[in-house]
Amino acid sequence: MSKRSTAFRMTIAGALTCALITAPLAVAPATASAETSAELQAQLDQANAHLDEVNEQLVAAGEALNDTNYQIEQTEAKISDTEDSIASNTQQLADTRAALAERIAENYKTGGVSLLTIIFDSRSVDELVSSLHYAEKVAAHDAAQIQQVKDLTQQLEDEKASLEQDKADQQQLADQQAQQQADLEKQVAEQQDYVNGLSAEVQAAIKAEQEAERQRQIEAARKAQEEAEAEAARQKAQEEQQRKEEEQRRQQESNDSNNNSNSNSNNSNSGSNSNGGSSNSGTISSSARQTILAAARSCIGTPYVLGASTPGVAIDCSGLTQYAYAQAGLSIPHSSAAQRNMTNVKPISQCQPGDLVFWYGHVAIYAGNGMIIHATYTGACEAPLYGSYLGGGCPFSI
Repeated sequence: MSKRSTAFRMTIAGALTCALITAPLAVAPATASAETSAELQAQLDQANAHLDEVNEQLVAAGEALNDTNYQIEQTEAKISDTEDSIASNTQQLADTRAALAERIAENYKTGGVSLLTIIFDSRSVDELVSSLHYAEKVAAHDAAQIQQVKDLTQQLEDEKASLEQDKADQQQLADQQAQQQADLEKQVAEQQDYVNGLSAEVQAAIKAEQEAERQRQIEAARKAQEEAEAEAARQKAQEEQQRKEEEQRRQQESNDSNNNSNSNSNNSNSGSNSNGGSSNSGTISSSARQTILAAARSCIGTPYVLGASTPGVAIDCSGLTQYAYAQAGLSIPHSSAAQRNMTNVKPISQCQPGDLVFWYGHVAIYAGNGMIIHATYTGACEAPLYGSYLGGGCPFSI
């Protein structure tokens, strides 16, 4: 076997090995198990990358098969040329043998040139030697020519056998490469189907998530609307209740004011209170003011109920002031308007703790330092002065 043939077979073996190593790179697609569109999109990206990889392998396999087929064509051309050379040498060998046979036959018919003829026909020893040498060379030439043709023919036969083996190896490689290409084409088709299906799943998941988000927003908007309507209704009801209570309180105070106006006028003119309490010709004592403040603070936390005056149970604004003053032995009517009418109202800056502070339709006990104790719709409490108050004073002070 020639060195060229050995090297070629080593090349074929290497190509076969590469084909077997490269083919397993294409793996089966994974089954989608993700639920969110983001997870499905990640799988889709991975599947597309794998599809690109398999397509690259398919292209490489196709080019390898093309190259192998080209090599087979080249080998077949060499085999054809070798067969032509063998045929030519075979014909040359046949012609040489025919010519030799014809010359031998002619010599046989005519008696030819025998050794005796050469000896007796030679006129000298030199001529004899020359004739013998010539005859020997002719015989050697004929033999060498025949052997040369035989050797060349055998060489061509060996070359043809080697080329035939090369072609068989190349055909084996081509068959394997064709199978690899078919396998890769199948994998590309399967991977493409997987990508298409996964893409549809991604679109479906995105659509489902968008619909879920839309429904969530609709539900959130509905709940927000219901809460807003409920809050508006609650506020409206609260405002209506406050309005009714305020209206009732003002009506009650107006009635109390009308009922007590004559009595208050008489008390003012006589210079004494209706219950024989302290005179208003002066001011109430410091201890009386402390008693009023302590009594007012004892009402803190009592719920507000219009017309009530019971600490710890229910009380309204004029009920709180009436109760606090009563604990100091001072009687005032259960009406903020009547309490204001019997008071010399002055600026807050001139008021003392225990004095009354007035608004239209409301009254409180002044606690000093800008603080008041009063009963509002949230209950009795101590709080800072607020709003447009009218001023304050003590009903029993000049």
